[in-house]
Formats: sequence, structure tokens, C-alpha cells
Amino acid sequence: MNFTNIAKECYNRKGIQVAGIIDCASPYVIEDIENFLKTGDAYELKDGGIIYKEQVCILLRK
Repeated sequence: MNFTNIAKECYNRKGIQVAGIIDCASPYVIEDIENFLKTGDAYELKDGGIIYKEQVCILLRK
């Protein structure tokens, strides 16, 4: 699963409100996250993490 699919699964099917994703320093994962944020469905938090559709907090870990 890529970053976008993980966020969508948490929101649409699983009802998960907080998820942690490891290995976010990978160039492929970084590119996926940047593209995901461009859609406008998600935004970065000042102190870290990403909020998807105002409901799912995704914490990133190296």
C-alpha cells in the first residue's frame, strides 16, 4: 500500500483516527506524500503529522 491508500483505508473503511507510518525518509514515500498533499484532501500539522479529511492523523517516523 502507498501513503494515499493507507490514509483512504483509515478514513473510508477502517474508522481509524490515528495511524503511524515508518520509513518515511524513503525518496519514493516522500514523493508519494508530496503528491498526496497537493490534492488538498490533507495538510501538514505545524508540529508534525498529516491530517486527512479533518479526521485521520497520520504520524510519520523515519
